[in-house]
Amino acid sequence: GRNSKASYKKLVRSIRSARKDIETGLEFLIGAEIPAAQSQIGTVEAAILATLDTMIPTAATSYRQVLSDIQQTGRHSCPGTAAELREVVREVLAHLAPDADVMSSAGFRLEQGQSGPTMKQKVRFILRARRVGDSARQTAEDSVQHLDENIASLGRAVYTRGATAV
Repeated sequence: GRNSKASYKKLVRSIRSARKDIETGLEFLIGAEIPAAQSQIGTVEAAILATLDTMIPTAATSYRQVLSDIQQTGRHSCPGTAAELREVVREVLAHLAPDADVMSSAGFRLEQGQSGPTMKQKVRFILRARRVGDSARQTAEDSVQHLDENIASLGRAVYTRGATAV
């Protein structure tokens, strides 16, 4: 449209006066921490969360925390995340394979030094009840045993190191 030269000059003056505030704001934003993006949960994780929400809400909350922790960049430590994941697995196994049921199953024997079934024995109980084949069952048992042993030893190591430092 038809605008006078004065209206353009007025607009340029207002832009120049706002420039200082804009540049100062940008300097603050450049140095600010970038907020974490909304969690990108895949279809598998979403299905796990939906199942946990209906079965064991506390395990679902822990699993959400694990997913959030894993997506954080620049983490300096992961023992808390690992312990949280182990707790999710423990809660699910306790729900699906109560100690009394596992201990009363045919052929059950306590492992040496244990007062109750191990996570591996609980996985075996669940998968046998679901008639899962030996090779698939062995993989699952080995995985949960690895999780149980290594996270427990990590926790003990962190505790020992902290106690020594104190």
